Amino acid sequence: MNKPSISWYVLEDIDGQYEFIPKRNHDEDGSYSPGETMKVKIQIWNNRSGDEDTADATNARLVAFFKNYEDNFLLRLCKVKQGDNEPKEMTIDIDRGIFNIGNLSGRSNNGSTLNKENYREIELQFGPIPSNIRSELKSLVLDVEYDN
Repeated sequence: MNKPSISWYVLEDIDGQYEFIPKRNHDEDGSYSPGETMKVKIQIWNNRSGDEDTADATNARLVAFFKNYEDNFLLRLCKVKQGDNEPKEMTIDIDRGIFNIGNLSGRSNNGSTLNKENYREIELQFGPIPSNIRSELKSLVLDVEYDN
């Protein structure tokens, strides 16, 4: 059986219509002021629209870190909301944040959100932005790790 096939979708406003768009890289438009919270909604899929089954992503974890090591202190500002649950802080492991998202099924599917076992809907929340953070470019990297 093929290994899990993870893909990312970011909620985007396209002419007033909100749609999850497949992305490898995401640039957040605009800037944020102290006290504000940045929110980004994403879907993490295993085998979206797959014709054949792949392996499940067992005990999947969302992993976040910044390309610039010194920026990793910002992980303390990050909360993760999964589905309708309350936002929770990430577990910080030295220079990365970890958030358990459970198992992602690798069963074949038609890409519909009715295939709830194949994906997780996540909202990343960064904030409130402290007053000592300026409009510097920050590069956050997101990854999914799993046991199998």
